[in-house]
Amino acid sequence: MFSFSDGFVNKLLLGFLPENIESQYCKVVVRFQDILEEYCNTTHVLVVALIVSEKGLSPKILSVFDKGVITEYIDV
Repeated sequence: MFSFSDGFVNKLLLGFLPENIESQYCKVVVRFQDILEEYCNTTHVLVVALIVSEKGLSPKILSVFDKGVITEYIDV
């Protein structure tokens, strides 16, 4: 894992597989949302993120856990 960015409401980490391993998702972004629940309903934020992801308007959400999500990494 590689620390990508720290923000006010979340921390981003970049996770990746070694180059010799083939996988559909070789790189992923892990987003920890520690203090977001103090300011808004995290269930609503997750539902909106899932809808936007399913419509193809944001990176695909691969996994959801207690304090965050794992999404695909899109190299631009």
